[in-house]
Amino acid sequence: ELPWATKKIQLTSKQPTGKKINQVKQNWYRLNSQSDVFYEKDNLREALPPALTALALAEQYFSEKHPLTLRSYQSVGILYRRSGLYEQAEQYFRKAVTISTALLGANHPTTADHIHDLSVIYRFQNKIKQAEEQCTKAYTLFKNMFGEDDLHTMKSLRNRASIYQATHFHHLAE
Repeated sequence: ELPWATKKIQLTSKQPTGKKINQVKQNWYRLNSQSDVFYEKDNLREALPPALTALALAEQYFSEKHPLTLRSYQSVGILYRRSGLYEQAEQYFRKAVTISTALLGANHPTTADHIHDLSVIYRFQNKIKQAEEQCTKAYTLFKNMFGEDDLHTMKSLRNRASIYQATHFHHLAE
């Protein structure tokens, strides 16, 4: 185990208050900062442990519908995706979509971003039907929120083109 990961925060309450909540948040931010430093250096192997520890901290001390918990799921999903571990990434992105929908609503830009990320993972896994369904959802949300010429909408359109291209190549392989 990593020395910093084995240090347990000595809190007695699942729902910390006052100074305790500040301590938990500071530790969560510190862990994410460590992960970000490694991520920016493209050292994904070292970026994952602090991100997973931050997620465990958020799950332990905050509700599932807490913004820090949501951000942790997204961060871990991104690290797994960048590492090529798509099945693991899928689990975290699906959870991020669920939490984001409950926390922010189905028609929120952050929820649409999480849906888009999930569609990319499905595309990488060659789960074309699921990729297309999620991509269409994200595209529709972005188009309705920001219009056809927005960068978010265009990002979903590019993903859709990649899905169709993958479908074409898939048929050639058969």
